[in-house]
Amino acid sequence: MGDYFTTKEQQLVAEADPCDGRDLLANLIWCGKESALKVLRTGLRRSTLSVEVSFPAGPRVDGWAPISVRAIEGVAFPGWWQRFGSFLLTVAATVGFPPPRPLVEPPGLASAVPGRQWLTG
Repeated sequence: MGDYFTTKEQQLVAEADPCDGRDLLANLIWCGKESALKVLRTGLRRSTLSVEVSFPAGPRVDGWAPISVRAIEGVAFPGWWQRFGSFLLTVAATVGFPPPRPLVEPPGLASAVPGRQWLTG
């Protein structure tokens, strides 16, 4: 985990509930990093250690909770996260914005089942 998560992020994961909380938090941190790295237009070409995920206090809005990612340069990327069944959704931007809303009802993830084809490949 030290190759991808900052010391502070590793500590958050270690302190999480060992049942479901650790896996959820580790995946959530990873997804937050990916969202911010996409905003930076570098993707995973840039080290995941160059951005750090945090969870600012704030109310959930329509199932979305606040997330923030700060780059080592000091730039912060505010965003939102939501657990949707077996999926985690994260979004980030250069400025604050209201939580996303689905374009269709019910959202496509409402009946989605994660695939595991990568396990057989």
